[in-house]
Amino acid sequence: MSVDHILLVHGYSETSLGAYSDLPKILSSKGFTVSQIVLSAFNSLDDEVSIDDLALALEEHAQDLEAQGWNFSNAAVICHSTGALVARRWILDRRQLNASSSVPSHLITMAGANHGSTLAQVGKSVLGYVQKLLFKHVLAVGAGVLTDLDYGSDFLLRLNHDWLSARNDGLLDNVFIFSMGGDSIGNDPTMKFLWQSSEPGCDNTVRISGANLNYRFLIADPDAGTLNYLQPASRVPHLIVPGKSHFGPATGILASIHDVEDPAFLALMDALGVDSPAGYATVQGKWDAQLATWMSNPL
Repeated sequence: MSVDHILLVHGYSETSLGAYSDLPKILSSKGFTVSQIVLSAFNSLDDEVSIDDLALALEEHAQDLEAQGWNFSNAAVICHSTGALVARRWILDRRQLNASSSVPSHLITMAGANHGSTLAQVGKSVLGYVQKLLFKHVLAVGAGVLTDLDYGSDFLLRLNHDWLSARNDGLLDNVFIFSMGGDSIGNDPTMKFLWQSSEPGCDNTVRISGANLNYRFLIADPDAGTLNYLQPASRVPHLIVPGKSHFGPATGILASIHDVEDPAFLALMDALGVDSPAGYATVQGKWDAQLATWMSNPL
């Protein structure tokens, strides 16, 4: 199985295709043609729009690509931040509506907000509205998306339960899944103004643990006095890239990729190069070794 096409899915509040920085150009330098690399664009700043809505919009985009000859069974989806939630919901919706439908061969989440973001509540505050008015020139903050991004939201509980169930039921067996994140708040001094963007163990937007797609789902029944959990049947290769933050041209895990030697890009190429279960296991072993090195050097 080889990757013939790449779809890039950006995160919350991005309003230009510049969000992908140099990544499309660098992917092209590794042999992927412009026609193979497609940049998605969605509006997450409409207060009435939810992540479920964005997943439906992604399905429409996917159908357009299929009409142009795409086969998602040979396509990789690379997503950043909230884009990971949009892509995961879209994949699940495709699988649950039709078990034989074509889904991506590779899903790579880069600093994915897979378990929420501390900044979700700040975004819906007066400060969030002022910031969007000053810098995005809009009077909306994407309250619906931010509600979904909040820790313990109904959306996140449903998504993460559905995702783990689908993996355990074999519905995602033909998808090579990877997650990676950063460990730095970056060098922008404004990140230190709020505790939510400078708390220890975060990348200025997502907690280090929050990008990880290896998790268990606890199910408590207070009436019966029971506590059960869904446990993944297998692990997902996961990597922390030292020195990377959530965003920013100098340290952002996506925005700071400017050449083929960038550590995040090298990890991306590891993932894109997987074409078999054996290759998947090899990358997992490599990333586990890198994680062990990272864990031996406390922040």
